[in-house]
Amino acid sequence: MKKKNIVILIVCLIVFYLSSNVYPCTTFCIKDNKNIIFGRNFDFSTGFGYVIINKRNVTKTALVFPPEKPITWTSKYGSITFNQMGRELPYGGINEAGLVIEQMWLDKTKYPESDNRYGLSELQWIQYQLDNSITINDVIASDT
Repeated sequence: MKKKNIVILIVCLIVFYLSSNVYPCTTFCIKDNKNIIFGRNFDFSTGFGYVIINKRNVTKTALVFPPEKPITWTSKYGSITFNQMGRELPYGGINEAGLVIEQMWLDKTKYPESDNRYGLSELQWIQYQLDNSITINDVIASDT
């Protein structure tokens, strides 16, 4: 019995030690017959942010680094976004069609190499989708 308790203690200490270096996020969605409640947070400090109202029919250009070519678009839908870095760089938001997109964070994320498509950063991708998409199928179809 004493040996089992020592093993459990060691496992717990290892888990607590490893989890102190991890920065997870939490997302939830609760739905009933009339409502959908969505929430998310980063489980680490991000500093102050901005709630920004984005209007429709605004022409925008992506901020990219050469040799990428920036994409330009005109917003079809208005949105409310939650931004840490400034306008057009949301961590998430909702558009007037009801589409919600939120960024979740994973330090080990690997992005594909650039190809011949126009460039768009991961934060501006969120704004682009809120500006142009109504459904998840629209978002998926835009990856061409």
